Amino acid sequence: MVIEVEQKFIFKAGLQLALQTSGARLVKTLRLRDVYYDYCEGEPARRFRLSRTDEWLRERNGTWEFKRALPKAGQGADVVTQYKELTREEDILLALNLNAPPDGPKRSFEALLQEAGLSPLVVIDCERSSYELDHMTVDLDVTTDGYRLCEIEAVVQTEQEIPVAKRRIAEVATRLGIHSAEFVPGKVLASLVKNRPELLSLLVADGRVPSSALSRLRDWAGKQNEGP
Repeated sequence: MVIEVEQKFIFKAGLQLALQTSGARLVKTLRLRDVYYDYCEGEPARRFRLSRTDEWLRERNGTWEFKRALPKAGQGADVVTQYKELTREEDILLALNLNAPPDGPKRSFEALLQEAGLSPLVVIDCERSSYELDHMTVDLDVTTDGYRLCEIEAVVQTEQEIPVAKRRIAEVATRLGIHSAEFVPGKVLASLVKNRPELLSLLVADGRVPSSALSRLRDWAGKQNEGP
């Protein structure tokens, strides 16, 4: 298990040039297909249970990952997020309380998810350019529906390392000339505005997404619908 500390920024024009002039190294470019899972059917109290508790089960290009937000002080959405990440399938099943009965037939990981009622929430395809700057990861993502996002990320082993990671993220952002004291919606929220608007409304009502972010996403979605 590791802890991901990350801040999202708007991917503005000129950011790639800023990375080059800052001495960032392009590590790789790749195409990602992310499939996020949740309890999408059933009783209202059960629907979207993972998303509404800030837990995210994802299959990325055939590899599974489960992210659970660390407890935070106060209410509202964080500008810098911190998640515990699990990548071993047995650890993910344990976190989801989905271990198969020891005396029953052997089930595959996917079968256990399906039997528990987990199904695809959203599917996100994007092109990613991943850079390294000051031993930090800077990802530039462009989804197939045109959402552009920059993520600056550090991976640490303990919660005690989080304050240093936050400071390093701020330092890299300053070098790149990008600043954001506001919550910037990620790719999942951008997908929800088109594909699961009822969940996005619930996240706003729960206080997990600021209403200003919802307005920004709706404006973006409206422009996409207008076409060229």
